Amino acid sequence: MRDPVKKLALAMAAVFSFTIIVYLNSLSNKLLWDDTVFINQNPFVSDCANLKTALNPVYLAKILPVRMGARPLVNITLLMDTCSGTGPLGMRVTNLLLHAANAVLAMTVAYALTSALWPAVLAGLIFGLHPAAAEPVAIITFRSQLLCVFFYLSALLTGLIYLRQKNPLFLAASALAALAAMLSNEAAITYPLVFALLYLTLEKADDNRRRLVFYLSLCALVAVVYFWFRLPRGGYDIAGAAPFSSAGFDILYPRVLMPETRGNGQFAFVSPEVMIPKGWEGAKFELLSIPPWSAIYTSWKLKFYTMSAIAAGYLADLLLPLRLKADYNPPVIGTLRGALPGLAALVLAGFAAFRLRRRIPLAAFGLLFVFAALLPVMNLIPIYNIKADRYLYLPLAGWALIAAALAAAAQDGKRAKAARLGFLLYAVFLGALTFARNPVFKDEFAFFSAASAGDNAAPRALINMAAVYFSRGDGEKAREHMKRALAVQDNHQVRLCWAEMELVLGSRRGGRELLAQILKEDPRNYKALYLKTLDAETPGEPEKDKDLVFSGGVAVERRAPSPAPTRN
Repeated sequence: MRDPVKKLALAMAAVFSFTIIVYLNSLSNKLLWDDTVFINQNPFVSDCANLKTALNPVYLAKILPVRMGARPLVNITLLMDTCSGTGPLGMRVTNLLLHAANAVLAMTVAYALTSALWPAVLAGLIFGLHPAAAEPVAIITFRSQLLCVFFYLSALLTGLIYLRQKNPLFLAASALAALAAMLSNEAAITYPLVFALLYLTLEKADDNRRRLVFYLSLCALVAVVYFWFRLPRGGYDIAGAAPFSSAGFDILYPRVLMPETRGNGQFAFVSPEVMIPKGWEGAKFELLSIPPWSAIYTSWKLKFYTMSAIAAGYLADLLLPLRLKADYNPPVIGTLRGALPGLAALVLAGFAAFRLRRRIPLAAFGLLFVFAALLPVMNLIPIYNIKADRYLYLPLAGWALIAAALAAAAQDGKRAKAARLGFLLYAVFLGALTFARNPVFKDEFAFFSAASAGDNAAPRALINMAAVYFSRGDGEKAREHMKRALAVQDNHQVRLCWAEMELVLGSRRGGRELLAQILKEDPRNYKALYLKTLDAETPGEPEKDKDLVFSGGVAVERRAPSPAPTRN
């Protein structure tokens, strides 16, 4: 007994160590992208004294109106890092340690399902070394993905132990882990579905059907509790998407649980990031930047075609992650002909899962795991970013199980050694890709340079690169990237960013021209009016303009532009 346990422990240590080694060159003391808003400009996680508040279970019911309040475990771990005094580097080290732990968990789950060490090690290596994990490892705010997978796989593992050993302690541990996964990231709402798929494809439920039904019922109850928690902390409005209506849900949330919200005398669902302070009731807040793909929010056909292509692209990126990018600008697909390649790939993957269910059931489950884990990011509920590498982090666990299943199936054949070598080379290939890509996450210049490269760069990436050049005092490079952003997406929001930049740079003429273009089409655009009042040499009636600004909107501070956050 000791020998197998020792081998398993050594294998776990090896997977953990290789994962750390491959990602070491991504570490730096810099904040990236969303970190600027959610950490640097977030007073809640910057004050160690708030850890006691974050740990208070009262706020699982009562709304705590802070950024990322819907993901409380993320705030708790960020506050722990703050209390350690290690700064951004310490936070990034925490992310890396979480990812390495997740690789070990992926290996452990694979071992529990195959009882074979080599396939389990392969699963851990593929999960740990895959470059799709680079974004959540390197960007501190995306720790939500890391924590979600940590608790998700923990719930899966303890759930299996409960059903096999009938130990109620593992039942409680699994339910709590599932809830913790959901309190880390919304993607964990798929957990009850994934566990049900596990038993449909792998486990013989005849002997413990009652326990399975009871366990799944408990998981469903956990999901309902989480839904109750999450609903009033609902995210953000997206320009072009139908706004969420709170009608019919008010009765579920007594006023004592709610912070002060929009002042129309009625209960309103809140996004803590746009909480309206006292004295600003009735103010109009601008929606998130209008994305180039906004047409999919109003057309189910466009959404279906476009998201099918994105889902197929995710499958390709799991297999051969050669097209990963820091920020995407996916095209809107408007015809069935344009959507056919993606739809065909998805149908083929579904057919493969169906055929594998008898020959290699774990591979079938892995594919179903991938599909289920992608559901929350398929825009069934509108999300701002319709494609992102971090969305692959949970599906990556399914991909690792597919690799383990194929390796287990091939280890007894005539070509077992060749198959093992092939799988090992694939893991090395993934690690090499990750190691080569890691320097992109060293600082904002490297990150946004990569994000804004190419002809199909996202407008947001170009604006962010302009902001980086702006902060370096390189006005010409900043203007060059703003021009590119406007060429990709010509709208008021891009022009406003450019106008603010020009005014701060001292180019009054350039800023005025951009503001005039906006106000000609939208005379009550409060941000444009406010920027106009900041220009002391503007002729006309600045006080009248200022009154209009403060009666119809909330003024923005004059400051150097910050990187535009992803908001998801």
